[in-house]
Amino acid sequence: MKPKVYIVVLNYNGKIDTLECLESIFRISYSNFQVILVDNNSEDGSVEAVRKKFGRRVGIIQNKLNLGFAEGNNVGIRKALKGSADYILILNNDTVVNPNFLDILLKNVQTHPGFVVFSPQIRKYPEKNKIWYGGGRFIWPLASVEMFNRGHLINKTKLKKPTQVSFVSGAAMLVKASVFKKVGVLDKKFFLYWEETDWEARALRVGMKFLYVPDAVIWHKVGASSGGAKNPKMQYYFWRNNLLFARKNLPFYFWPSFLLFYFGRILFVEILWRSFKYLAGETKNLAHIKYIFLGIADFCRGKFGPRELK
Repeated sequence: MKPKVYIVVLNYNGKIDTLECLESIFRISYSNFQVILVDNNSEDGSVEAVRKKFGRRVGIIQNKLNLGFAEGNNVGIRKALKGSADYILILNNDTVVNPNFLDILLKNVQTHPGFVVFSPQIRKYPEKNKIWYGGGRFIWPLASVEMFNRGHLINKTKLKKPTQVSFVSGAAMLVKASVFKKVGVLDKKFFLYWEETDWEARALRVGMKFLYVPDAVIWHKVGASSGGAKNPKMQYYFWRNNLLFARKNLPFYFWPSFLLFYFGRILFVEILWRSFKYLAGETKNLAHIKYIFLGIADFCRGKFGPRELK
């Protein structure tokens, strides 16, 4: 029997990207899968469009509120666990998958029995020959992560074979369902950003192993779902949650190096460098600085989860 895979796709006002993502999913060669679309109270007609195009092939859960990436995905994960999933694939709605990617991931499930989290190679979209994620690792003294080969052309990447890694991107990760029962689901305090990193840190602490599979390929429209660094408001969640991640996972002896790195990036990159680009006319405004310090202030006040940002 082929393992039963539940594919959880989270949507928030991403109708066009979500439809393209689902179209690519239904072209895959693997057959034993079920798609769960979790909608975070979209207002762009996403749910209606998905129902019209895919009918009952997609199970739809409509949240009454925008629960963010963490709790939004948790809704789908819990549904998959109740559905007797063997594996759960968390997949960003701004991705397009190769038809054979899931077959290749599950082949590696069989050939690497000690591993429980599997990641495909993630290439940029529409720059289809450039790597966005090609393996990764935690950098604990900095409470940060490194994604290998980022921005490299695929013919210049170093990791050509399945390789053990300590960090995988939350844009696409295949997880053995029983792992969620042991590790738990994503921490909803994060709401957006760093939630999968926190989950992976918890999984590593209980001995879980991650495998990067370069022959399994998907493409990612980086930042399409949230706006990424181009959206100043997203800086609030990134910097606030970096502190939350460190508080939850970082040993005390790494805090001096982390804080030096954390505030150094804010000063030299986010303030000085971006101010220089603003004066040169390459950046429209410096609104992100306000949200960075608002995020730090809310961390100090113990305010987590969603935040209305004006």
